[in-house]
Amino acid sequence: MSSNGPLLDLRGLRTHFRTDRGPVRSVDGVDLSVAPGESVGVVGESGSGKSVTMLSVMRLLPSPPAMHQGQALWKGEDVFGWGARRLRSFRGREVAMIFQDPMTSLNPYLKIGVQLTEAVQLHLGLDHAKARDRAAEMLRRVGIPVPESRLDDYPHQYSGGMRQRVMIAMALSCEPQLLIADEPTTALDVTIQAQILELIDAQRRASGTGLVLITHSLGVVAGMCDRVVVMYAGRVVEEGRTEDLFGDPRMPYTVGLLRSVPRLDVVTERLVPVPGTPPDPQRLPSGCPFRVRCPWAEARCAETRPELRDVAAPGAAPHRIACHVDITKAAPREPASGGAA
Repeated sequence: MSSNGPLLDLRGLRTHFRTDRGPVRSVDGVDLSVAPGESVGVVGESGSGKSVTMLSVMRLLPSPPAMHQGQALWKGEDVFGWGARRLRSFRGREVAMIFQDPMTSLNPYLKIGVQLTEAVQLHLGLDHAKARDRAAEMLRRVGIPVPESRLDDYPHQYSGGMRQRVMIAMALSCEPQLLIADEPTTALDVTIQAQILELIDAQRRASGTGLVLITHSLGVVAGMCDRVVVMYAGRVVEEGRTEDLFGDPRMPYTVGLLRSVPRLDVVTERLVPVPGTPPDPQRLPSGCPFRVRCPWAEARCAETRPELRDVAAPGAAPHRIACHVDITKAAPREPASGGAA
């Protein structure tokens, strides 16, 4: 791979789960790349496939019931072809993940110091004393006071915000090249959320680490990410630079997401939610899965699935959408159905 190629390159990634009622198509053909030092926001409603996509990259889903197709290339190598030994060196050392819930991500039976030193001893080859010094330094970096003594505390002796800081310290302790943050501020109050996000961004910029930020908050993405990937029903439906996607959204689903977010520069009486609910991944509708909720839907939207196409001006950065309709030229109308038929 060339030095300026992507760290992570997903090509037609599919992750389906076997069930008694048939396969659940949680991720259904995702193309996504992350360059060194780049921050990419992945947004979409719950169930759109954001977390499952990244858990697939980390090979953390048991197979069966998970079934993978396509490629997840790390520096040109497909992680689905790796054995257990290569995966152990990959997880934590090359790619690290901050999981969604800090309350359940730490082992309640082990002291914080044990959980922090395990990774650096495994990946960096440090002895116990140096690993403990490294763990204390990482706690200091994430703003936990008196870190040397806090290493001997159990997770229940930490608040929710401090547990999330421990998770960030653990993820960054081996200086990974890519950090995946899956809803890193879930269940935290607004003040702590801001502190955690600022901490992740500062650490990323200081070390040059790439970032994949999975979130429901478009405001967070606007402030932290270079590029945005919008997912719906297990697929990427829009992708582009943050300023392009926010300034000129071209996929109806993205338009709906942005309209549902309160803005300080526009006075509105009420927000406009996206109508209906996401489709059942076991029974996706024909054609475009968003068509039953889309005010721009046409007859062809029920017939063929739209592929990602570039709608950027010549010479501009890529801006790709999966939509048959040019919404800049067509007038919206009420969707045919508010449900997910």
